[in-house]
Amino acid sequence: MVSKQECQLLKMGELLHLPAEVSLMRFVDGKDGRGKSICLKETMNTHKPTTVPFLGGVKSGYGQFGGEICEILYNGEKWYVNLRNIYKKENYKNG
Repeated sequence: MVSKQECQLLKMGELLHLPAEVSLMRFVDGKDGRGKSICLKETMNTHKPTTVPFLGGVKSGYGQFGGEICEILYNGEKWYVNLRNIYKKENYKNG
């Protein structure tokens, strides 16, 4: 997993390992029923392990979505993923 501190040091385009069956999220500005200013727009699960480029830094305060998240590029689209579900490519060992 990538820690908050490691993620803050990543540069745009650095490669991350994304395992299978990880939830990806998209958000939209607006109000939900609890007065939150960020609302979940869409989710999807990855089907197989892959390598993805890092796009943006850590966003905190998303506890209702699993905690700290960062932006990645998956299948040509921008998504957010929880930091506990991604790994620095050089640190990932399969098996």
